[in-house]
Amino acid sequence: MAGTGKSTISRTVAEKLFAAKVPSASFFFKKGEGDRGSAAIFFTTILAQLVRQVPILASHVQSAIENDPTIVDKNKKEQFEKLFLELLDKCKGDIPGPLAIVVDALDECDREEDATALVRLLSKAKEATSIRIRFFVTSRPELPIRLGFKDIDGSYQDLALHEMPEPDIKKDISTFLRSELAEIRRKFNKTILGPGLPSDWPSPTSFEDLVNMAVPLFILASTACRFIADSNFGDPGKQLDKILEYKGKGEWSQLYATYLPILDRLLFERKDLRLVKRTKKEQAVVVAWFRDIVGTIVLLADPLPCASLARILNRTQLDVGSRLLQLHSVLNIPDNPLVPVKLLHLSFRDFLVDQENRDANPFWVDSRETHKQLADRCLQLLSTGDTLRRDVCNLRHPGTFRPEISPQNINTALPPEVQYACRYWVHHWKESRRQIRDGDPVHLFLTDHLLYWLEALGVTGRIRESFDMANCLLDMLEVMDLDWNACLQTLEGHNGSVYSVAFSPDGQRLASASFDETIKLWDAATGACVATLKGHDDSVLSVAFSPNGQRLASASLDKTVKLWDAATGTCQTTFEGHSSSVLSVAFSPNCQRLASASLDKTVKLWDAATGACQTTLEGHSSDVICVIFSPDGQRLASASHDKTVKLWDAATGASLTTFEGHSSSVLSVAFSPDSQMLASVSHEKTVKLWDVATDAYVTTFERHSSGVICVVFSPDGQRLASASFDETVKLWDAATGACQTTLEGHSSCVRSVAFSPDGQRLVSASYDGTVKLWDAATGACLTTLEGSTSAVSFDETGSQLLVQQQFKLIYNTKILRVLASVLIEHGLRGKESISCGCLPNTVLVVLV
Repeated sequence: MAGTGKSTISRTVAEKLFAAKVPSASFFFKKGEGDRGSAAIFFTTILAQLVRQVPILASHVQSAIENDPTIVDKNKKEQFEKLFLELLDKCKGDIPGPLAIVVDALDECDREEDATALVRLLSKAKEATSIRIRFFVTSRPELPIRLGFKDIDGSYQDLALHEMPEPDIKKDISTFLRSELAEIRRKFNKTILGPGLPSDWPSPTSFEDLVNMAVPLFILASTACRFIADSNFGDPGKQLDKILEYKGKGEWSQLYATYLPILDRLLFERKDLRLVKRTKKEQAVVVAWFRDIVGTIVLLADPLPCASLARILNRTQLDVGSRLLQLHSVLNIPDNPLVPVKLLHLSFRDFLVDQENRDANPFWVDSRETHKQLADRCLQLLSTGDTLRRDVCNLRHPGTFRPEISPQNINTALPPEVQYACRYWVHHWKESRRQIRDGDPVHLFLTDHLLYWLEALGVTGRIRESFDMANCLLDMLEVMDLDWNACLQTLEGHNGSVYSVAFSPDGQRLASASFDETIKLWDAATGACVATLKGHDDSVLSVAFSPNGQRLASASLDKTVKLWDAATGTCQTTFEGHSSSVLSVAFSPNCQRLASASLDKTVKLWDAATGACQTTLEGHSSDVICVIFSPDGQRLASASHDKTVKLWDAATGASLTTFEGHSSSVLSVAFSPDSQMLASVSHEKTVKLWDVATDAYVTTFERHSSGVICVVFSPDGQRLASASFDETVKLWDAATGACQTTLEGHSSCVRSVAFSPDGQRLVSASYDGTVKLWDAATGACLTTLEGSTSAVSFDETGSQLLVQQQFKLIYNTKILRVLASVLIEHGLRGKESISCGCLPNTVLVVLV
């Protein structure tokens, strides 16, 4: 609940910790105050404070930055591990007693997912076993915060202030009001000529009424005191009476009882020492300037000084300053016009933009319309005269490093309002929920000022933010139905989640395996369901076409493998013999044999012609997760939960070798195209490379910070790609083991990765619900496709991309160039749909 005093408690705790010389740090989130609303600087801020109190940390911080200069720009998880846990752990017994971290208003973090992630990360601080760490966190009980605490490891205690016994809250607020009102009486009587307020002011009845109005909101009590003390409105006695007029209006929330008495006074004017209500026409003028000026202040992404506000609003500084004179009770208005005007409490914004009670609030601010006006004003400011221009700081040397530019030079060339407009015009356009069209302010601004805008962002150190802004702008492009459509087909028919999809070698057919115990064959050109293959008694987990495309194999939870005629859909044979679910199935390159991997810890080799089990490969001590043939068909590799990879003779089934070295389950294996090397990945964060010819261990690739799920070789065998729980894909030199590049951009575990047949592109699928297409040479992200995904692959031509989970997407990668040319050559005319929403249990064929 807003206004219960959470931030006051946090400040008090932080001050007492500092006074007691307890090693501590704090972060006070504040929405609408720029970086204070961002979790991106959370750990660096905490660390900077700790370094000042624990000097021994400084050398460790220096070493960490020297080892990885980009660590300060890494994601929160890496910063938490490298800049928090690891550095604190190195201090060992040098930090006396427990360490305390105060985190206030976590709900005001700009991104809900960041707030949830912080809760989960902080709960892992117990891993720094050498130091006791305690976190004091305040927040409104928003759903993402509650979910974060529900899922964390470790113990915590919570206290809901609004659920505390009312007598306790009433006692605290009474104490506060008694002290504040006594001070107001003292100051007023000291400054006024003649009789002042009586010593028993306020009366017991008025005091009790004010206390009852305030309970349980501390913010109501503190705002009321500021209003009562404000001499712009009259003497404190009359101010108190004005507030108490609202105590019987139960239809309004306490926020309305807090702020309406203050704002209602704006509808009055002083005449002959009396307050007289303005005419309706005059009231309309007051409300209009209030919404223009104060509405802007409460919706700014970062506070601005009065002088800068005036320039953005195209008003005089005198006009803005004089209008704000009567609002000291709700705004922090400094005497210096160069110091930002700030909200005293976020609840004032909540009150003004409350959609549900707009009819009860004559000062209601339309947030969408205000954001629209702010975006337009920012663009107008940036487009005026020489506000933005080439070499805006007059450096005359293109190679100048940004740190070499003096802050004074930057602030002179780009004053606060210009820096604000550069950084936040996209934010305001987005919040106005408008699309971008040809000839609109965004299109005109980017046409004339794009490079100058980017230069200004670079000069002010905000160039990294331009990437997010560009993506945001792309998302706001008006969707146009041009000659070609991204969605080719939506293939519907399954009654359960789809677990596996495979193209036929000629690309003409598509097979899908489902939870509904069936396999469906589809015509890839028309999307028509050619056949529904029934026969399994449980969910079908895997399907694979034979290399000649004539047959289809399926593996199921019913412990069987079935072989089907790919043309007619008839079941040719059922392979029985496994004693538990079959997870994976693979054809030999010559189509004569079939291999299956099972939870029964075995691999079975089958004669694809007769269905006879030729041999059972035993040796694993736990579930066999996957099985693959080498490209030359001579060997078979299997990966298991028993932490090993086994190599088998594909002709005889004899065990050739067991590759040991992983310390956790092996999740995936891949042969090099020449069948000479084998790569394996595991939960223990590594990729291992093995020489198949000599049965020797070659090297370990160690750069992932979490378990590795999938590995593939490039078609030329010179590189490997690995996908990991650490949200990244890494590209490796297969010969040296060097990490060539790290592909970052996913916000959750990367489940699958695949090279295109020409090796020029790479595709990755993540549990964050996106598929990303990358340039394999540069590591640049070409596009992001949205939709719940878990596995990806290209067809043999490289022109279509298969995306798998509860629905399937097929993308034509060549059209990416067309999309780029549309944006560049024809302006912001429209954005082709590059993601396709759909119901679960469907197959989609999509163009991009």
